[in-house]
Amino acid sequence: MAGKLNEGGVKQASNSCPDIGEPENGKRVGDDFSIGNEVHFTCGEDYVLQGSKTISCQRVAEVFAAWSDHRPVCKAN
Repeated sequence: MAGKLNEGGVKQASNSCPDIGEPENGKRVGDDFSIGNEVHFTCGEDYVLQGSKTISCQRVAEVFAAWSDHRPVCKAN
């Protein structure tokens, strides 16, 4: 919704983050991308998580929402 104009010509705020996907060889737990919510990441057997296990959707500026960190990656152990 961010960037779209309503009838009054004012930008509407986005109240959710984009789908962050899943790391290759891993899994995301959580599918509510609204501001204030978190998603958690795990890796498959024989893989180790590099990056944040948990990230949250946060308000950035007045009209944008963004993740607190990048999606982590799963590296072979």
